[in-house]
Amino acid sequence: MTISPRNYQIGVCFLCQLCMYCGVDLTSNNCNCDKTIKPTKKNRTSNVANFRNLVYKPNIVHETVKNTLLHSNQKYGYKMNMEQPHNCTLCSACNSQINRDVKAAIKEFNKNVVIISSSPTSPITPITPATPTDGTSIQPFIPSQIEMEFRLRMSIKQNKQVLPSVVINFNLTNPTFIDFRNKIESYICEQVGLVYRNEYTLAFKSHSESGAGTLLSNEEAFDEFLKDYQNIVAGNKKVVIIVTLKELSKKHSYQVFIILENNYFI
Repeated sequence: MTISPRNYQIGVCFLCQLCMYCGVDLTSNNCNCDKTIKPTKKNRTSNVANFRNLVYKPNIVHETVKNTLLHSNQKYGYKMNMEQPHNCTLCSACNSQINRDVKAAIKEFNKNVVIISSSPTSPITPITPATPTDGTSIQPFIPSQIEMEFRLRMSIKQNKQVLPSVVINFNLTNPTFIDFRNKIESYICEQVGLVYRNEYTLAFKSHSESGAGTLLSNEEAFDEFLKDYQNIVAGNKKVVIIVTLKELSKKHSYQVFIILENNYFI
C-alpha cells in the first residue's frame, strides 16, 4: 500500500500513524480529531487509553530508537530534520516494541564485549608499541593504551526505593567519563527500561563505606574515581556505583510508569 506523505502532528503516533484521540489508523483513513494538540491525561478521549510523550534528542538517544524514528520519518514523508530535537507521541504498542528492541540491542552488545582479565591489585595494563628489531626506523611515538577492567556492584534508587544490587563487569580502553557513563547506562536500561542521561545521577563508594558516596558527574570526578577505584580494589574491597533515578514532576510522571512497568502508561 502506498502511503501519501504528510506532516507529522503531535496527536498521532510517530511510528504507526494511530490517532491518539479516536484510535483511527491514519495510514488509510482520516478523522476529525484535532491532532495538532499534544495528548495529555486530561484532554484525550477514552478510545486510546495509553500513550507516551517522547522527547527525541539525537545526541543522547539510543541508536536503536534513532534508527526506528528515522525509518518512520522516511516512510511517512514527514521530512523532519532528525539531527534536531523533536517532541513526538507513541502509542502503547509502538512504545513497548521500541523498549524491547533497545533491550535486545543492549543484550547483543554485551554478548560481544571481550573482557580482558587483569590482576585485582593492578587493574590498569598499559599496552606499548613494539620496538623494531629489523633495522627499520622507529615510528613516531604513539601514546600507550590503557586497558582497564571494571568489576562493580550497581545499586539503583528509584522513587525512594532501592532495587536489589547487580554485579557488572566490563572493559574500557583509555577510559573516559563519557564512555564509562554510557556503559553504566546500558546496564541501567537492562534493569529498569529505557532512560536517558539527564534522568539519573551517578555516585560511587566502597561497599563497606556508609553515606551517599561521591558524586560522579564529569571528567574531573571520574579521574578521582579511577584513583579511588584502584585503591579500593587493592584493599580487596568492592566498589559500588549508586544510580539515583530522578523523580519527575507530575507533568511528566508517565515516564516513571514506563520505566517501572514498561507497558503501563498514564
